[in-house]
Amino acid sequence: MAHKLSLGIGTVLARLIRSRWLTLLVVSLVIVCWGLVLYSQMQTLSRYTWQIAPVSVAVGVLCSALYHLNLAICWTLLLRRMGGSLPLLRGVRVWLLSMLTRYIPGNVWHIVSRMALADRLGIARTQVLASATLEQGLTLIGALALCAITLPFWGMLPPEQAWLIAFVPLGLVGL
Repeated sequence: MAHKLSLGIGTVLARLIRSRWLTLLVVSLVIVCWGLVLYSQMQTLSRYTWQIAPVSVAVGVLCSALYHLNLAICWTLLLRRMGGSLPLLRGVRVWLLSMLTRYIPGNVWHIVSRMALADRLGIARTQVLASATLEQGLTLIGALALCAITLPFWGMLPPEQAWLIAFVPLGLVGL
C-alpha cells in the first residue's frame, strides 16, 4: 500500500507542470510583477512630457513583432535540428507564450515555462533546455558581433575605441 502512495519526483513534477492551476498562478504572477514595476515607476512616468508619434510607434511595434517572431521561428528550427519534433506553429506559440514570463524576477522563468509548455506537447525537457541554452549563447555572440561591427561608427576617438574593445575578451571569458 505504501508503494501506491509514494510517487516519484518526476511524476509529481510532470503533474505539476501540466496543472491548469499552475498556469493560472504563473500568469497571475506575471501580471502582478508587471503591475508592481509599473507602480514603482509611476512618479517618473507622470513627470515625463509625453510626445507620441503614432507612425513611429506603429513602425516600432511592427519591427518588434517581426523580431520576436523571427526569434521564435529560429528557436523552433533549432529545437527541430536538435531532434525535437515540434511543428513550426506550435513551437512559435510555445516560444512566444514563454516570453511573457521573462519579466518575473529571476530571469529564468521564460526557460522554465518553455520547458513546461513543450513538455505538454511531448518534447523532452532536456532538449528544450539544451536548445534554449544554445539560443542564449547564439544571441550573446550575435550581440557581440554587432557591437564589434558598429563600434567604429559610434563617433568616438580611436583611443576610446581601443579601450572599449579591451572589454570584449572579458565578456567572452565571462560566458
